[in-house]
Amino acid sequence: MHKSILAIVVFASAATFRRAGHGFTDKGTAFVADHFSEQQRAAIEAEPRLSVKAVSYTHLTLPTTP
Repeated sequence: MHKSILAIVVFASAATFRRAGHGFTDKGTAFVADHFSEQQRAAIEAEPRLSVKAVSYTHLTLPTTP
């Protein structure tokens, strides 16, 4: 079974930058899409020194044995 994980990758325009209680880098920092509160996400998306890219990762879920 395949499962998709929605995520956002946040890129800073400088080597490091902090906003909404989190640190970000110019290499990009990935988070599960629902990691941030609505207020945090709004602050991150409104910050001109950050860029946000939504991504979807699909991976194979293997059955587990009891």
